[in-house]
Amino acid sequence: MVFGLLYDLALQFWSMMNLEIRLIIHSLIHNLFDIHNSKLNTLFLFILIIGGFILITLAYVSFRKYKGEKEALNKKEKKEVRNKQ
Repeated sequence: MVFGLLYDLALQFWSMMNLEIRLIIHSLIHNLFDIHNSKLNTLFLFILIIGGFILITLAYVSFRKYKGEKEALNKKEKKEVRNKQ
């Protein structure tokens, strides 16, 4: 619902803009994602790959930390139960 409203507002804003401004924005976006612009594409690809590795590493480390803390808590609880008996 919110996205639909934002989309409608964006369409209204786009239709109210001057044609020259729309052409400038269109050419900027087109040049940004142009397939023939190999230097920029290589940079984006490099950033995407490095960022992906960083995110995957952080997710893995966070999961292992969570799992290790959970196991340590379980061991501590089992030890307390044994001591009570």
